[in-house]
Amino acid sequence: MNTLDNNYIEPEIDEYITFLNSSNSKNVKVLRKDHVKEKLNLYTEALNTFLVYPDILSDVMTPRTSHFSMFFAQRIVLRCMARHRQTFATFTRAFSKSFLAFFDSYLHSMLVPRCNGFVTAGTKTQAAQIAREKVIKDL
Repeated sequence: MNTLDNNYIEPEIDEYITFLNSSNSKNVKVLRKDHVKEKLNLYTEALNTFLVYPDILSDVMTPRTSHFSMFFAQRIVLRCMARHRQTFATFTRAFSKSFLAFFDSYLHSMLVPRCNGFVTAGTKTQAAQIAREKVIKDL
C-alpha cells in the first residue's frame, strides 16, 4: 500500500490501536494523566538522578540475562560526560570511547525533551555508517 495514501496506517500502529480498542482499561494498567500529576515530583527526581548517574540507568535497563557491564573507569567517564557540556580525554584503544559517547547521547536524548544531537565525521556516508553501527548494533 502507498504510504502517501491518507488511509494508510503502519502495521505496528494499527496493531497497537487494535490492542487498545480490544482491551478493557479496568484490567489493563494504563498510565493516566492524573496519576502522572500526582507523582510528578517522584518522576522528576528519578529523571534527574538518571541524568546525573547514567550508569545506574544502564544497570536498570539491562536484562538480567545479558552479560553487559561497564568497568569502573567507564562508569566514571560516562558520569563526567553526562554532567558536563564538553568532555575532553585521551584513552587507550579498546576503552569504548565511541560507545560511551553514543551511549551518553542516546540516554540524554531519551531523558531530555526536544534534545537535538548530531554525528560528525569526514563525510555524510561515514557519519551515517558510524551512527548505524553504534546505535543499531551496539545499543
